[in-house]
Amino acid sequence: MSVKIFLSAVSSEFGPYRDELRADLTRQNVEVKVQEDFKDLGGLTLDKLDAYIVQCDGVIHLVGEMTGAMPFKVDRSALTAKYHDLAATLPTLYERLQNPDGVSYTQWEAWLALYHGKLLFIALADKTAPRAGEFAPTQASRDAQARHLSCLQRAGRFPGCTFTGVDNLAKSIVATAILDLLARADNQSLYELYNQNAERIVSTFDQVLGVLGGSSRVKPDEAKSAAERLQALHAEFITLHMKHMDAVIARKHMLAHDLTEQIHMLQDEALEIIRTRIGDIGRRWYASLGREYIDAPTPEQDPRYHAVAIDIARLHEETEQAMASWRYPPATETARSAH
Repeated sequence: MSVKIFLSAVSSEFGPYRDELRADLTRQNVEVKVQEDFKDLGGLTLDKLDAYIVQCDGVIHLVGEMTGAMPFKVDRSALTAKYHDLAATLPTLYERLQNPDGVSYTQWEAWLALYHGKLLFIALADKTAPRAGEFAPTQASRDAQARHLSCLQRAGRFPGCTFTGVDNLAKSIVATAILDLLARADNQSLYELYNQNAERIVSTFDQVLGVLGGSSRVKPDEAKSAAERLQALHAEFITLHMKHMDAVIARKHMLAHDLTEQIHMLQDEALEIIRTRIGDIGRRWYASLGREYIDAPTPEQDPRYHAVAIDIARLHEETEQAMASWRYPPATETARSAH
């Protein structure tokens, strides 16, 4: 699961800030959206902003001296009709909606975050902070932004920082709960990777145990011994995998490293069993089937015989390759998880 963050800012005032923050925060499993991503999609922009914010994890709201564009009346009416409890849930917003200056798209983004219970980080620009080339505030826009901040404060939300440039804004953001979102995304990425590896390994265990089950009448004691040990390793692998996942999520790097080493030793033992025992068992099983007939039957005469032939071919051609490529996690991922 990826983390979704919305950057709320007036482009003509904070365009460079927004673009740099978006580049800094975006990664494989962190999606960062801005208002312009929705304006060219057709339909009502405010409704599309609402649809994204309702399923995002957090909103970073930059406040300066410009309000940005105002929604059309049809945009605003559609949203207030959609949420009949806006007045009761956010009475300070409802008061703003009664004023002639209204609420801009960018201001709405903060209110929608509050309405939907999303993480909201408010960053207030210092007067000395550099602005975009299109920066052109008016006294009316400054007054409207002051009212916007006042209403947010009455709703219990205050600026988390006052920034003077993009560098100290970025530092302030990562010192907040936004960092927790990014850490969760990093852990989730490793979690998904290890789970995919684990599922592949468990599938290979099941495949090999299935072949052993079908070949048990050839060298039954040896087949039983191999199957019992592989079943034990199968169960032990699942236990170690779950402990490893807990260590990764808890960021206990040394413990995660030790568990990875244990998993690698387990895999080496399983691979040795497959190479030295199962290959011999499989070959004997397959060879024994031919002695049941004077001539090998056709697939139509004995589908089981040919199904076994396919299984054994797959065992030699694929299973050993799969087991040989077992590394949990791959060496590069092990190194990365330790940092």
